[in-house]
Amino acid sequence: MNSFLECVKASVNKRVALLPDIPLHRINHKSFMDIFKARNMPVVISEIKFASPSRGLIYFGEENHVQIAKGYLHSGASAISVLTEPNYFRGNVSYIHDLFMHCDQPQVLMKDFIMHPKQLKLAVNHGATAILLMTSILDDNTLKTLYDTAIAYGLTPIVEVHDELTLARANDLAPMVIGVNNRNLHTLEVDLNTAKRLIKNVPDQCVAICESGLSKASEIKEMLALGYEGFLIGSSLMSQSEPDLALKKLLAEVADET
Repeated sequence: MNSFLECVKASVNKRVALLPDIPLHRINHKSFMDIFKARNMPVVISEIKFASPSRGLIYFGEENHVQIAKGYLHSGASAISVLTEPNYFRGNVSYIHDLFMHCDQPQVLMKDFIMHPKQLKLAVNHGATAILLMTSILDDNTLKTLYDTAIAYGLTPIVEVHDELTLARANDLAPMVIGVNNRNLHTLEVDLNTAKRLIKNVPDQCVAICESGLSKASEIKEMLALGYEGFLIGSSLMSQSEPDLALKKLLAEVADET
């Protein structure tokens, strides 16, 4: 495991140690899987991500997280992904509750380095309907425990993979959703060929989401043809001063090409 992930794991352990053992209180009773039902446009999970380790500060606009989310939803986003990791991505779990309160209880993916069941309670209690489980930072037993716990809490776990080995581990869970991350977690470089290669081994009954590096309508169209049903798009939208307009333009271009 590279030094970045080691630092992240240490950071997560410190955050979790400070979390109180609070009771579960589910406030958003929607099913994240509903976003994959028949639609007339691609299922885009638009991301609120203000910074990243590979790019530093990403967003230079003036809108806050609630305004960005409202714009995304108005422009055709099926769900919102919220980076809640504070040290490297400038996120905050409170953003999820803000969206729940001010955006008509949207479908929200809590995107963080989840390593402990306490983080799942945090997701539920703030209004998330899905969470990301990264095979790259979890051993098989922990992955299985977190997956089953998420299901029990009413969350949809998206199991993230980035190569053949992690995909094989994910398939052992028979998951509902697999997210293929095009970013190499050792170099932080992005290669869309990862998604093109791995889709061949994603089971037909599993929803496949393409993550990282998508910015063009032609790329989404190609991934749709390969079998991807969802697209997690963050940096290419957040690097614009008006992310909602960037999403609206992208979806319009996809519609023109399909």
